[in-house]
Amino acid sequence: MKKAIKIMFLAAVAVIALAGCANKLKPLGTVSSKIKKPEMLDHKNLKWDKPVPGWVAEEPNVIEKTSDYKGKDVYLFKFESPRSKSLEGAELWTRDFSVPSEMARMVKVRVESKAAAAAAGDKDKIEGYLEDIVKTITSTKLSGFKKETDYWVQMRYFDADGNPDGDDYTYLVLYSISKKTLDKLIQNAISGADEDKPKSEEEKAVRQRVKEALSEGL
Repeated sequence: MKKAIKIMFLAAVAVIALAGCANKLKPLGTVSSKIKKPEMLDHKNLKWDKPVPGWVAEEPNVIEKTSDYKGKDVYLFKFESPRSKSLEGAELWTRDFSVPSEMARMVKVRVESKAAAAAAGDKDKIEGYLEDIVKTITSTKLSGFKKETDYWVQMRYFDADGNPDGDDYTYLVLYSISKKTLDKLIQNAISGADEDKPKSEEEKAVRQRVKEALSEGL
C-alpha cells in the first residue's frame, strides 16, 4: 500500500512539475503509460463495507497531528511487512520481528534526518558526534511502547509491461511511545556525546544547532 501511494504521488508530482516548468526546463523524462499502479483487491474492512483507515497511507509524523493522537503526547512508528503471498505469512512477520530493535532503527533515522537538517552543509564537522548519539540510542533497549492498531491490504502489482506480477498481502502495525520517554533517551545520548569536547568553534556551533533541533523533539 505504501509503495502504491508513493508511486501515485510521485507520478502526480512529475506531471505538475513538468506542466509548471515547461518554459523553464527541458523534461528529463516521462512516466511510461505502460506502468500500471497497484490495484487494491482486498483489505481488512472490506467485508464490512468500510473504507481503509486514513493512517494506513500516511506517514507517522502526519498521523501524530490528527485528532486521534494530537493530545496524546506520543511518537508514532509504523511498520510494514514485506509482500507475502498469504495473509498468514504477512501477519506472521508482525509477530516475529523485534519491536524494540525496529523502533530503535526508526528513531535513528529520524534523529539523523533532523540532525542533518540542523547542521545544513556542516554535517561533516559533527560526524563523530552524531555517530556517538546514534550509537547510544540504538544500543539502548527501548521500552514503554504500545501497539495502537494494525491493518492488512491485498494489492495486485504489475510489471513494467503492465502485466499482473502478483497478488500480495501487506500487514501494517502502528506503535506509539511516550514523547517524554524518547526525548529523555535522546537527551541522555546527547549528554554522553558531549563528554568529548568539540575540536573547534565551528564544530561547537554546529553541535549547538543540532542540540537545539533535537531538543524540540522528533
